[in-house]
Amino acid sequence: MPSRQNAYYEKTFDGDTSPLVKQATSLAIAATKNSDLPRIAVDCGCGSGRHIAYLRSQHFLVHGFDIEPDAIEWCQERFKNDMDVHLDVASFENYNYPTASLVMAFASLFFCPATRFDEAWRRISDSVRAQGVFFGMFMGKRDEWAERKTSFGKTLTFEEADLRQHFEYFDILDWHERDEEGGTAMGVRKHWHVYSVTARKR
Repeated sequence: MPSRQNAYYEKTFDGDTSPLVKQATSLAIAATKNSDLPRIAVDCGCGSGRHIAYLRSQHFLVHGFDIEPDAIEWCQERFKNDMDVHLDVASFENYNYPTASLVMAFASLFFCPATRFDEAWRRISDSVRAQGVFFGMFMGKRDEWAERKTSFGKTLTFEEADLRQHFEYFDILDWHERDEEGGTAMGVRKHWHVYSVTARKR
């Protein structure tokens, strides 16, 4: 029987690309359009690689990492013939981030241990080049999975005011709060409270 994680990777393998991911990608492309800077992206918590595939379609060199070895095995098989995809098993706080024009954390920072977030965020923030773009999702306090126990500790949650303080070196381009019942996660319908943030590094 496949593990729950592998079932999740299989389900999301060919999932649709979020409009918010497309928006952040377009902004990062625009920032490098009239320069010689390469298009480099980092996918934090890359899972089965669906967003890596989209970023490659937009001609980014992509670095992806995930703390789950199974996820990286999926991606290694998926991108085995692509020399512009670089993969590592790593956590948010110990990954060796390259300087990038786009750093993305789609529904992954929820699982960063609270005690390690400051170091993880410092590394993420430092890796975004000037005029580069960060896109990420952060769990709010009213999410049904707020402070839920996982194998990495409790899910990481934020109050809006505290979260905004982490973007002092960025200009916020889009801030979307979802606070509603709807959709499913791992096949279970739930209440969502998520902040999706797109920001440009000054």
